[in-house]
Amino acid sequence: MIDIFSSLRAFTSDWFTTRNYFSLLAGVPALLGIASVGLIVGMSSPKSVQIKRFDQYQRAGVGAMQVDDHARAKLWFERALQIRPDEPRVQLALAEATHQDGEHEVAIKILQDVIANADRGTAVEAALLAVEIRMEALPNAENDEQRRAMLNSSEAFARIAFEKAPESRDAAGALAQILAQTGRVDGAIETLEPVATQHRDFYVTLAHLAAANQDQTSAKRYAENAVQFLKSQIAIDPENFNVRSALANMLQQAGEFTEATQLLNEGMRLANDDQKELLTEVYVRISLREFDRLSDETYSLQILRKQLALLDQMLKFRGNNLQVMARLARIVGAYEFLDDKYEVHLKQALTETPHPETIHLVLGTYYAKAEQFDEALFHLEAAYRSDLKSATLMNNLAWVIAAIQPQDVDRALTLVDAAIKMRPGDPDLISTHAEILFKLQRWDESRSDFESIIGRIENPKRVHERLAVIYDKLGKSDIAELHRSKSQ
Repeated sequence: MIDIFSSLRAFTSDWFTTRNYFSLLAGVPALLGIASVGLIVGMSSPKSVQIKRFDQYQRAGVGAMQVDDHARAKLWFERALQIRPDEPRVQLALAEATHQDGEHEVAIKILQDVIANADRGTAVEAALLAVEIRMEALPNAENDEQRRAMLNSSEAFARIAFEKAPESRDAAGALAQILAQTGRVDGAIETLEPVATQHRDFYVTLAHLAAANQDQTSAKRYAENAVQFLKSQIAIDPENFNVRSALANMLQQAGEFTEATQLLNEGMRLANDDQKELLTEVYVRISLREFDRLSDETYSLQILRKQLALLDQMLKFRGNNLQVMARLARIVGAYEFLDDKYEVHLKQALTETPHPETIHLVLGTYYAKAEQFDEALFHLEAAYRSDLKSATLMNNLAWVIAAIQPQDVDRALTLVDAAIKMRPGDPDLISTHAEILFKLQRWDESRSDFESIIGRIENPKRVHERLAVIYDKLGKSDIAELHRSKSQ
């Protein structure tokens, strides 16, 4: 399951990050002050010498952790614990060093002792560190059984943390993440909802969870609460682009798509190149969701115009994004039952739109599917003469050229080669490439293309038909017959 929390970590606390080792040891008494007293009253005191050594060892361990010398850090923390074996904060630091040194199960055992014997706050930290260790190891699970065991162990530690500190945002967040990751979205929502009034950024998480649970009413309610919180944050720091991105997401979920796009456009004026890339990704993501929301409404010319406007912007930002291409296919294919009415609406939109190239692409693809190749060529060429240079456009234009202009088949090949460079391995593009090579009677090259897409394309019968002809041409009639039998 997709980690629903991934989009939130940039502006909320990340439960699974490397710890600040000074804060990890923050609960250790002010040993330096005690040691200084020892120096004043007399260096000969054995107790003061022990305290000083303990302090030196644990500070040396912290220093070693800061330079990623985990083995040396372990040594210093172990020496400190020889002096004060029941100091839970140092045990916690030793567990972290042991984990970072690759001894994960040893670290877990140390943490279990801390959970059993330490005060509530330290026990909660130990349980959350155990969750971190288990979750970090999850991608390396050798099989499903091992993965389930890791998740069960993570959940057990997360529940310990949550039961000891139900008000803790980190404990609630850790448990909710595991529940969501294992498909128990209702449980994740139940875990977060009580703490969201105190930790309002959790409304963002709740909105995502409710949307994943197909509960659009709750998703909108949570999104509206999240918008209130995030607006207060963006007012404090307008150049926090992670908050701006999250706010745009929540505005779209709350039904305020226009405000969301205005927010992103304002951010573009403040952003550097990397930040613009982030905002662009968010724009495409919320546009995809808005496109899908509109698809659920009753068809009308107004709906079509809105979807075409969304498609235009998405094509300009991410012309080769496969999800964007899927929406192009949907807008071409979804309204075919409307026949003349849809065609009229598209042409009417062409006279009113500031983005005619997108409508030319849609019309050209629409006519190509209907095998009205002359009309398709006119509109696809019009789209190609614009700045719109997507792989889908070049592929469709190449297909139409090959179908009705055999004298220009070399141009068709150049177009589809360029498309494949944009989307390597795409079976639809390779199919077009193979068809053009077939028309050029470049049999072996065509064979290689067709064979590479068997099992990856919607109409395998057509591929087998072509391969039967190719193998006949190559003098391999036995293989040709095998392909011919699969084309029936």
